[in-house]
Amino acid sequence: MRVPAYLERRGAPTAIDDLGAHDCLHFSPLMDGASWRLVRDGRAADVTIDPLLQADNAEALRLAALGGRGIALLADFLVEPDLAEGRLVRVLPEWQVADSTVYAVYPHGRHVPAKTRAFVDFVAAEIGT
Repeated sequence: MRVPAYLERRGAPTAIDDLGAHDCLHFSPLMDGASWRLVRDGRAADVTIDPLLQADNAEALRLAALGGRGIALLADFLVEPDLAEGRLVRVLPEWQVADSTVYAVYPHGRHVPAKTRAFVDFVAAEIGT
């Protein structure tokens, strides 16, 4: 299997504390500040990073990772084909991204349009309550 360009150049981190010394590609809307919250065996750890790139567009970060710019924390659905084809590899696979919260905000006490209700019900069924 081919090693992605960034890891060939810089090596892979072997512990989460190593991430601070790597070029990280940070998806800014989901996380406060420049840190990643990771979980292993039920234990959460916050890792402070100094991002090479911050963006509010996950596809831009995916493309930067594919271009060898650094390590990105991205959703599985976005990178599954890249992982399967070896264009990207998972680093620190024993660590997972901590759960985050998604809120649906709409007026309470008023009639909720059927389209809005259907969307909220769909999202709740897909990602949980």
